[in-house]
Amino acid sequence: NGEESLINKAYRWETFREMKGDPLLKYVGETVIKGFSKEYGDSSIFQPLQIKHPDNLKAIIKALDPLQLSDTHADIKGDAFEYFIRSYSASNPSDLGEIFTPRHIVKTMVKLLNPKIGETMYDPFCGTGGMLIVGYKHILDSMAHTELNIRRLQKETLFGTELTKTASVAKMNMILAGDGHSNIKRDDSFEHPIDGKFDVVITNFPFSQKTRYGDKYHIPSRNGDHISPQHCFRAVKQGGRMAFIAPEGVLVNTNQAYEAVRKYLIDNSNLKSVISLPRGAFEPYNRAKANIIFFTDCHYTSQAKHYWYFNVQNDGYTLDKKRERIEGGNDLEIVLSERNLEKQTEKYLLSIGVSYINIPDIKANKY
Repeated sequence: NGEESLINKAYRWETFREMKGDPLLKYVGETVIKGFSKEYGDSSIFQPLQIKHPDNLKAIIKALDPLQLSDTHADIKGDAFEYFIRSYSASNPSDLGEIFTPRHIVKTMVKLLNPKIGETMYDPFCGTGGMLIVGYKHILDSMAHTELNIRRLQKETLFGTELTKTASVAKMNMILAGDGHSNIKRDDSFEHPIDGKFDVVITNFPFSQKTRYGDKYHIPSRNGDHISPQHCFRAVKQGGRMAFIAPEGVLVNTNQAYEAVRKYLIDNSNLKSVISLPRGAFEPYNRAKANIIFFTDCHYTSQAKHYWYFNVQNDGYTLDKKRERIEGGNDLEIVLSERNLEKQTEKYLLSIGVSYINIPDIKANKY
């Protein structure tokens, strides 16, 4: 676009692509990778070169060289990287252990939360950073592209924590998306509760995890399904918004701890909607039944009289291991049309899988 490259010429592709043999191996390992590591101030992202033979490195460069990535939409590199990680993880689950949240489901959550420039957004179980990347792009598309706004978006807006080594993958993914990597850290979110720091909290928390840090929370437990919603709630500012994906048990399990967590959240925020996702939405990783739970006005005594329940049957993709796109409309579009739903009859709402649930009825039924 006629703009000066942000990348130091010494680290650019054209500088080393014609090199061969040991000089190529040494240059990429000693100059390029170490240079990027120094420039981004984070040795966990650009780790030492694992390729040991120069012929292998040369073959990779030869295969990639014809691709015109600089002339296409900037997302292409991030999308390709995420596709590789997702495919790799599906065939090697013991390596990364990640359940990737489908992009169209993440986009629905981000549109519900509608983060804006000047707000902060946090994912306490961020995996490879997919939710933060969609949040980054949502904010970027809706803000004025001033130097101040761009710097704020890149450095002061997005925050994530990830327990596993995938944290470094999330950092790399954020750099490809446009940056925001500097506030992603590898840590145990359960061990370090955060109080009232973020405007928006979004996550797909790890189901059925155990934790030794449950006694740090309002409702103590070793079960991560009890602690994860509490961690999210504590992290959000007064008046903030949060949406998380939770297993079905968080909504319906009659165990006393589950009931206490539901009561705590519903009494102290505005439960806006529950979006029931179809079984198979997380293929090929598992067939767990899960829901998006969306709250506003966190840390205020609830004034809500009802919430919307969306029974999603068609999320736009087949519910098998292939998860192929289905042409035409889907039920997630209905989720984003709440204003129009207020005018519809109960009979029509039920016909499209939508219910209007009274909060007093929930309270009378062990929440």
